[in-house]
Amino acid sequence: MAVCQNCNRQWSYKQIFRRSFKKEKKCPYCGYTNFISSKSAQRISWFGLIIPLIWIAFPLFEVPYIYSLILSITIIVLNILLMPFMTELCKREVSPK
Repeated sequence: MAVCQNCNRQWSYKQIFRRSFKKEKKCPYCGYTNFISSKSAQRISWFGLIIPLIWIAFPLFEVPYIYSLILSITIIVLNILLMPFMTELCKREVSPK
């Protein structure tokens, strides 16, 4: 779970989830602006890379498209639900490499 880099207080699941779609994440306790770490951003983005692989691999093995759709939706929902647990914060905004 995310911890504020200024006051070191751990955020609740609900607090992280609300702020997970914003670039800057203000601490609900001290108001300090935190940013998502590059390690955390990479971890979250791996879920998004799995979906195109499914849509490429499943037809090669003649798996029906409905299974690709069901698995893709499941991965998207899991990504959204698990995002707060994969979120780590840092003090400075990290530019992508």
